[in-house]
Amino acid sequence: MWRRRSPTTVFAALVLAVQAARGWTMLFDVTAHCYYAVPPDWKVDEPSETSNGLAISPDGAVTASIRWSPQTWTRATAELRGLSQPKQVHDDTERRYWIEVTEPQQRTLHVAVIPATPGGACTIEVEAARSGRADHRAIIPTLLGTLGSRR
Repeated sequence: MWRRRSPTTVFAALVLAVQAARGWTMLFDVTAHCYYAVPPDWKVDEPSETSNGLAISPDGAVTASIRWSPQTWTRATAELRGLSQPKQVHDDTERRYWIEVTEPQQRTLHVAVIPATPGGACTIEVEAARSGRADHRAIIPTLLGTLGSRR
């Protein structure tokens, strides 16, 4: 039986297929509800029972991690919207909320959250030193675009 997929779901699947074809590494959170992908030259720490997979760019200036939360999508996005820190909103749709927060010590934090299937929320955090390589910082939107939830 075929199910109709939203254009966003189809696009996300295509992005993942292209990244996988390029040899990108897929990482899952400890519950296996959520996933994302990183380039093949990134260092990857596999998730354990107590921590989620961590990926680090070759120069060490960009780190990424993922987690699943049982809280609702509405609550997860409300918490991010309620942050008192100045933030730039990059995406605010019914399928993804992505913010960028500039932190002290010349670092930038990108946080994106999507609804998880069958429930909860998937969150990816990508922290980047502004002094790191420009090509590693430039890949952040692509990396965030690989965030997904197992269906």
